[in-house]
Amino acid sequence: MDLWKVKSKLILAHIYYSLAPQKIADGGYTNIITTMEQLKTHEGHMGKLARLIRKDRKFVSRIKRVAVDEAHTIYTAGIPKHNKPAHRPAYGYFNTIRPLFLRSTSVMALSATLPTHILKTVQRKLSIPADHLFIHLSSNRPNIMYATHPIIGSLRDFRNLSFLIPKDFHPPMQIPPTLVFHDNKTNASDAATYVDSLLPPGLRGTGLSRHYHSLMSSEYLEQVYSDFTGPYPSGIIHTTPSMQSVSLLLV
Repeated sequence: MDLWKVKSKLILAHIYYSLAPQKIADGGYTNIITTMEQLKTHEGHMGKLARLIRKDRKFVSRIKRVAVDEAHTIYTAGIPKHNKPAHRPAYGYFNTIRPLFLRSTSVMALSATLPTHILKTVQRKLSIPADHLFIHLSSNRPNIMYATHPIIGSLRDFRNLSFLIPKDFHPPMQIPPTLVFHDNKTNASDAATYVDSLLPPGLRGTGLSRHYHSLMSSEYLEQVYSDFTGPYPSGIIHTTPSMQSVSLLLV
């Protein structure tokens, strides 16, 4: 992604901050997507965005909303559990960061995984007041169908994914746009290779089965995304769960 071509005025702070620090401080971007680690001291170092929030009150006054995506991470990775340290401890410390923002700055928590015990932790760790607005939308919708396919053996046995390619598959048949989420990048890459091997010889290596994760080049990721969301999408993308992020909306 080219910072200077971003028409939506959106910036991934943890990647691009060093490219335009003054433009960020001056409010040149309306939406900053970052991680919780960038808002506090992490591994003994305080990032530029964390220092900016602590030293530049004019910049802080522009922040009207803070949105924490995948907010269940606060519970699942932000606090110690079962005698094990937190995997992403920064997510357990937002309540110490909240006083840095204005009282009028609203904080939003977004997640599809908020059972009662996790919700209570999220509310406490994000310092969400008791009179907050809670919007609960069900995923039970007319265009969604749930099905279960049991895994035999381990997740590394990619024969479990053979059903993705019909045994009688041949052109001009189409593979419906399919996303397969894996626990790690290695499984995503290896699974993409395995599923590709199930295709007829003439279709292997054509992009019908591809992996998609942060270690790939921006050009590759943009091409895969463009193909998958184009007017005639087809194929299978093997990817990893989305990164937990914090979005700062500025005016």
